[in-house]
Amino acid sequence: MITDTVPLVLGTDEQFRALRSALADLHYDEPSICARTGAKTIFDFRTKSEKRETGLELRDGLDAMIHLLMDGEAIFRSHLFSLVPSESVDVLEFLGVLAPVPDDANFLYSTVFLYPVASLLIASDRGVDLDKTNITGEREVVYPAITTTTRRFLASLPDSPCDDLLDLCSGSGIAAFIGATRYAKRAWSTDLAERSVRFAEFNRRMNGIENVTCVQGDLYKPVADRTFDRIVAHPPYVPAEEQAVLFRDGGADGEQVLRGVIEGLPRHLRPGGRCCCQSMATDRENETLERRIRRWLGPQEREFDLFLIASSVRSKAEFLQDMRKIPGAADYQPLLDAIQCTAVFYGAIVLQRFAETRQAITIRTRKAGSAGADSIDWLVRWMTRSAAADFGSLLRAARPRLSPHLELHVSHVVEDGRLVPSTFELASEFPFAVKLAGGWLAMLAAACDGRKTTVDLLAELQQREIIPADTPESQFLLDIHKLISCGFLEIDEFPLPRKTEN
Repeated sequence: MITDTVPLVLGTDEQFRALRSALADLHYDEPSICARTGAKTIFDFRTKSEKRETGLELRDGLDAMIHLLMDGEAIFRSHLFSLVPSESVDVLEFLGVLAPVPDDANFLYSTVFLYPVASLLIASDRGVDLDKTNITGEREVVYPAITTTTRRFLASLPDSPCDDLLDLCSGSGIAAFIGATRYAKRAWSTDLAERSVRFAEFNRRMNGIENVTCVQGDLYKPVADRTFDRIVAHPPYVPAEEQAVLFRDGGADGEQVLRGVIEGLPRHLRPGGRCCCQSMATDRENETLERRIRRWLGPQEREFDLFLIASSVRSKAEFLQDMRKIPGAADYQPLLDAIQCTAVFYGAIVLQRFAETRQAITIRTRKAGSAGADSIDWLVRWMTRSAAADFGSLLRAARPRLSPHLELHVSHVVEDGRLVPSTFELASEFPFAVKLAGGWLAMLAAACDGRKTTVDLLAELQQREIIPADTPESQFLLDIHKLISCGFLEIDEFPLPRKTEN
């Protein structure tokens, strides 16, 4: 079981350098581990107890490290010394990563789950004890950084340069460390759990990262006097009256921690800054999620753009049906009935603070499963540019063309013994999963070949009498804007993200 005592030792810089060197010499990195175990990425890794079929034998040091640090298995001490240099085993033991099995000191086991991700080494709590008992229900368990939900969170974060990044509810500190090593000048990792902060500090030292500060406290309290231009959070969102497991339980309706993150933005997010959360939340009969978030922002909500980019939106009935399929899951129907839930949102919640005088943006869409942070960033930049005073001149001169992901679905009916087109639906599954009905919009999209400006298109369609001659230019520009916003059209000034293989 997980004890109150953190097994890891915050050793010297020299010892952590020795640890990094030892694991590097054993090729303990994501490509090598994935090649050995047959995982497509480290997020797809499966342990031996999860019935992995490859990389089961202990032939060398890499096999031994996977067996100990990721599979969570024990190994006979003399067998380990035959595969791994003794000085490497010594540093792993000294730093508390390896320890003798409590009932048999001839065997060693890993006290933590330690793995490479995003070119970093990260330690978190084991998911199971040596006897395979699940231990993820402990109050201060440190959540792994290679779960599906963490993958989605990390994939939603922008990598544009920033000065000061704050990672709230940081757990192992993975988001702060990625930011600090790739695009942020300075980063802070904060968590309510003392255990998480200790693990994060160990991870910081293990990776030799100097520009991250790991601190303990409830949300913004440890950084009460600071402001940031990037705030990220993967808060707990499972509804629970009592916060029995800190990384999981988000209050009675699951939104209390998320609410605290958002309520703190007027004080802590700088103008021009962006907040990115990955969470689950609800739409309710008398209040959409958008309205509730704006209420949480308080009087300064007019200074914030809000983007909800869903990975999924399920009706209350669909959500309850899915939960009933999970063994041991709680019955959420009384809660959802009490709050008058109509739908359950899961995805990215992005808020952007602006300094100029303009109307705030509120947008909701659903992203494709293969779309990442670049798609979210594209939407934020596009809608922000759309709010600028001179946007009309940009759109007039733009030369829209069809997105390669656009599909036109046409339904036919029988009239006078013949099939004739009846309904037209524009659809795309990348970067956003969007459908839009309208024969006129289909004809407009078809005319966009990338050679004609928007003004030229208006004149052409009026001349061909596809649209009335008195159609206002402002309305035509709104239609073009809608098609671009949906990802049906693109322009050189804002090319759509390209689909990449995961």
